[in-house]
Amino acid sequence: MSYASRYTIDQMHKKYPLHARGA
Repeated sequence: MSYASRYTIDQMHKKYPLHARGA
């Protein structure tokens, strides 16, 4: 996984904690 993708996913998880838990 590229750094950009990892960064984007990290931001998404910060915005959507429920989504992060479901991942």
